[in-house]
Amino acid sequence: MRLTFRQKGLSLAAAFAAASLFAAPALAQAAQATQVSTEDGIPTKWMSAIRGGIGINQTEGVVGWLWQSPAMGPSKYLRFRPAVTGAFSSGQFAVGMNLDVVAEAKIPGSSWSLIFGGGVSIFLNHASGAGCGTITCVGGGGGGNTAVGSHEIVIGFQNPSGLFGEIRGVSALNHGTEILVGYFFNKGKK
Repeated sequence: MRLTFRQKGLSLAAAFAAASLFAAPALAQAAQATQVSTEDGIPTKWMSAIRGGIGINQTEGVVGWLWQSPAMGPSKYLRFRPAVTGAFSSGQFAVGMNLDVVAEAKIPGSSWSLIFGGGVSIFLNHASGAGCGTITCVGGGGGGNTAVGSHEIVIGFQNPSGLFGEIRGVSALNHGTEILVGYFFNKGKK
């Protein structure tokens, strides 16, 4: 059996997702043991956040929930950020899982930090027959369900108060660029 390019991409994304999920507790435990930072704004425990925004390339709403790890390994700047995201537009819906690694750099003289990084995603798309247009359309105008693997980049700003904003470039079929804002609920030190 010969795999298509899309099936190979989805297999690779699924393997990366599984490996990341198995490695996350070990990374968190290692980060906990080697945590040396006591600077304000540098988290030392897992945080969770809600985020939402719009897609620029198409009329699309985006909502999601994400988690952010404490520092990974000896670096106090790298974070693992898994997320669950839903995107919706006229007659269509997509749900996805993002597995990102981001770096956080404090901006001198400010309480804000610059965040940048990227990762992989898996999206499950549904298009009804009437609204086949922006997310994914299978079989002309009849609607359908598809699975799409992608990778993305993220850049944004984060404040110790919990507020953050980011721009995400997603390479999945017809997803494009998203502008998101969000808030971390459980921030602070252990």
